[in-house]
Amino acid sequence: MILIYKNHWLILSVLLLTIILTYHEADSSPVLEIPLNIPQYQIAEGLPVLSAKAFGIYDLESGEMLVSYNADATLPIASVTKIVTAAVLISKYDLEETKKVLSSDLLAEGRAGNLQVGDEYSLRDLIFPLLLESSNDAAEFYYRATDGSVVSEMNNLASKLQLTKTKFVDGSGLSGSNTSSIVDLQNLMRYVHQETPFVLDVSRLRNYIGPNKAWTNNSPIWHQDYRGGKHGYTIAANRTALALFSEKFAAGERQLIYVLLGSDNLAVDMDKLRSFVKTRVTFK
Repeated sequence: MILIYKNHWLILSVLLLTIILTYHEADSSPVLEIPLNIPQYQIAEGLPVLSAKAFGIYDLESGEMLVSYNADATLPIASVTKIVTAAVLISKYDLEETKKVLSSDLLAEGRAGNLQVGDEYSLRDLIFPLLLESSNDAAEFYYRATDGSVVSEMNNLASKLQLTKTKFVDGSGLSGSNTSSIVDLQNLMRYVHQETPFVLDVSRLRNYIGPNKAWTNNSPIWHQDYRGGKHGYTIAANRTALALFSEKFAAGERQLIYVLLGSDNLAVDMDKLRSFVKTRVTFK
């Protein structure tokens, strides 16, 4: 009986030791953490009531959509086009190359930029009136200076970024055939911010003194929180905007992309969107 008892005790001791060793091994092993799918933003139900045909708000860093309406519709974009013109010029051409302004450059609608025949500019110089004053003459200057290839490069960029609703026939946006969608434009803004940030740096300036002229930002949505973008207007497109704003939340500051197409009143619609973010969106 004593032998059996001792054997039982030995077996129990071995089992206890095995359990202890197994426990320590498990305790020292890496823990598999299951990520929790918690959204960064909490958005109140309902959409802001705007005059625009389509609109959207997106987080710049993640691309997360906060709110959108008619986001996949293909619509004219007017002078929002010029942000693509500038991005392509910066990435594909020698900005130090200089050209003189010709009379043919000044045949485009409008006189923004106040260019004069015979003025000489580098390709870099006229990015300022192109973005600040939405100069169609500057867009024509670029079309001629690049033998029309700037528009081809703009369409190549759209194809590269898989912007399936986006098409360009000119560098100004005067044509109603320059089209895109809310979704495409927010993706475009993320590309510009990452790859050609100089475009946004220029577009947020209040003023710029060039070699022959001074140019002033004519954006109706400019604000101290504005981090760049472009607005536009044509009869076909009505009022449009692709803009980046820095918004403050209790948990920190975020940069948000705002897109508006087909708006009757750009300033009012943008204020409504930003007010929606401030009052009905929470960032964790």
